[in-house]
Amino acid sequence: MSITPERKANNIQDEASVYEAFLLTNAEQDALLKVAASAYRIGCIADFEAWVKSDVAAFFPHAMMLCAAGSVTGVDVHIEKVLGIGYPKAFLDNLGVMTSLFDRPFLRRWLEQNKPQLIDEPMIEVLLSPFEQEVKVFGLVNIAAYGALDLSVGRGTYFSFSRIPGSISVIHGKLLEMVVPSLHHALRT
Repeated sequence: MSITPERKANNIQDEASVYEAFLLTNAEQDALLKVAASAYRIGCIADFEAWVKSDVAAFFPHAMMLCAAGSVTGVDVHIEKVLGIGYPKAFLDNLGVMTSLFDRPFLRRWLEQNKPQLIDEPMIEVLLSPFEQEVKVFGLVNIAAYGALDLSVGRGTYFSFSRIPGSISVIHGKLLEMVVPSLHHALRT
């Protein structure tokens, strides 16, 4: 599945028009349903990786995905689990287990806004901190990220997709809002 030419032609760019004009095609509905149903069969990390590369990628095309689970106390982020699918090992090694929301404004914006975060290549310089400029070094372009918080246990999961084909638009954000609950469930298992 990919963003259809009809959607590109409609040039849906603002959030209000997305809600009015955005409907999943039958194929997209089937792909999302497959993601949601198969999330409950994930039993280990190898299953999760295979699922992301097949079912999730069929619904939300991407070349790389980073997922992390952890908690935030004040401005301190404690990363308990990180998994990079297609990400360079050197990038993952740079993450560490502790960071600050001051060093990661991309993550901070998601926590403050509870909205998908979208960055295309021209916006990397504008939206990312000097610390986050590592994305340029590793060729991480067309980034869409979103997560899910589990307030009952004070933890959350965060998913960052990179090298998404085509142009990033608010439609990618809507697709993330649909798929992240399944990713959250599957990563917790």
